[in-house]
Amino acid sequence: MHRPVRHSRLVLGAALLLAAVALLVFDPADHGFFPRCLFHSLTGWKCAGCGAQRMTHSLLQLDIAEAFRQNALLVLLLPYFALLLAAPLLRARWPRLHTALTGRTAVVAAAWLAVGWTVARNVWGW
Repeated sequence: MHRPVRHSRLVLGAALLLAAVALLVFDPADHGFFPRCLFHSLTGWKCAGCGAQRMTHSLLQLDIAEAFRQNALLVLLLPYFALLLAAPLLRARWPRLHTALTGRTAVVAAAWLAVGWTVARNVWGW
């Protein structure tokens, strides 16, 4: 592995760890220094990712029910996200699984799921 790639991953890992600590300590609902959703700010509608910061805070506090209330879709997709993180490691041993996780069909399905979730949560108030 080249040095710049290793350095970039280290910086990304440190940034994610810092973000996780901030979300563990501070509730985004009570502290205004967390970024706000641009889509929600402009339209007043919830996007597929709205509530992700509050959901992550709840998960880090081990409050699964509250995390589900904040963004049920993202909570349900956590195992998929874990597999996506592991996808590069799975590629050599299970190439079909890697393709199923990262291929065109998965990307199109994710896009339609995000659109459907956005519509559903705004129509039915989820």
